[in-house]
Amino acid sequence: MTIHTAVAQRATALAEQFAILNREVIMFVEQCPTTLWQQPCHNDGRSVALVAHHIASSHAMLAGLVGLLAQGQPLPSITKEMLDQANAQHAQQFAHCTQAEVLDLLHTNGATAMTQVQQLTDEALARSAYIPLFAANMNTQQVIEHVLIGHASNHLADLRATLAA
Repeated sequence: MTIHTAVAQRATALAEQFAILNREVIMFVEQCPTTLWQQPCHNDGRSVALVAHHIASSHAMLAGLVGLLAQGQPLPSITKEMLDQANAQHAQQFAHCTQAEVLDLLHTNGATAMTQVQQLTDEALARSAYIPLFAANMNTQQVIEHVLIGHASNHLADLRATLAA
């Protein structure tokens, strides 16, 4: 087995890990009682609807970050304050989103992110850059694992905790 084959398998495995997580979010949204949809989310304060929409809409932005890093392109200089402001604007804009809208975004943005990850080469997975928001050098694989997958996973845990409460 060549190094390229092993890394291609790693990219496929990362894409599958993301796809499984996205399917879990989809299942949560599909099974979420309508009485819970506008309730504040555990450990977050935003409604379940907003957190679910945030996960779905973030897939596209985070996949874009993965793509830029993988291609060696300049990364945007995003600060915590900018992220907080974007999240506040998102909360205002999508306060009344429906489960159908969130499901559509999860399917569309999830498929795009999964395809992008699956197509990465060994060189792309290893490419790294300093990411000011995290104050760390990260390679593409780490961004996939800790940001793309980690972001959705952490929010899904909050959604599940809200349902369990």
